[in-house]
Amino acid sequence: MSGCFFDVEKMDGKRNTRKVLKKVIQFEILYKLFIICLANPLMNEIYQTYVASRGLNFNKDIIATFSSINGILVFSALFCALVCWCFTNTQ
Repeated sequence: MSGCFFDVEKMDGKRNTRKVLKKVIQFEILYKLFIICLANPLMNEIYQTYVASRGLNFNKDIIATFSSINGILVFSALFCALVCWCFTNTQ
């Protein structure tokens, strides 16, 4: 098949499918453990610290909030987490 990124004739059917499925399941398990054990508690702690320090004021004084030192740190942490999340989901 021309224009295809893999050669269908060279694939070894069930063996290749099992190998790919094993790698996908392994990735999903590791990814879920990472999210549950590290990323989720970290983001929750950052959010709770932010809410405890500033309160829930939604869009009130949003520029002033993110121009302080704490705001810049929270924004940077959330931005880095979002970038990591986006790049791990594109593969």
